[in-house]
Amino acid sequence: MKTIKKNAFVAAVTGVLFLCVLCSCNSAEKNGNGSVNDSVKAAEKQHLATAYIFMTPDCPLCQGYAATLNALVDSFAGKNIELIGIIPGDAYKPEEIRSFKTNYKLRFDVISDPGFVYTKRFDANVTPEVFVTDASGTVLYSGRVDDWMYETGKKRLQPTEHNLRDVLTAITNGEKRTFVNTQALGCIIERE
Repeated sequence: MKTIKKNAFVAAVTGVLFLCVLCSCNSAEKNGNGSVNDSVKAAEKQHLATAYIFMTPDCPLCQGYAATLNALVDSFAGKNIELIGIIPGDAYKPEEIRSFKTNYKLRFDVISDPGFVYTKRFDANVTPEVFVTDASGTVLYSGRVDDWMYETGKKRLQPTEHNLRDVLTAITNGEKRTFVNTQALGCIIERE
């Protein structure tokens, strides 16, 4: 009985910590010592998979992918999949990030990465660029959301390959396989 109460307590504390980290602080590195970053990594363990989407509010592709990403949130609701938007660097103020999330009706958490902690962790180079990790933090897939943009400056009317959706579907179906990484095209991430 004590074990059940202890597990319930740990789950409740983890849930509260996760909500505090992702919903209120809006920063992947709040005080420079990595404490918030460590907390987000701990929250990562609570999901079957986490998709980190590197985004910037003024990138036309990121804006254009809002509906696609929201559809993924809907498709994977209740399937233990988490989508998290990451804004690299400190070029955007918290109100700009909130406005981006509100204007494009993003239904997943969007956090800033002022110290490039996540940008460096995944070696992200463009927005949008996706990295899917399992519960241990191992990267299972990296690359594009889909093939809507097939060459710099050239877009299809409709994508023909749905890379992120297919990876998340395979994971939720319990498929154990190696995913083929793709080349993301988009707005270049300007680092320090």
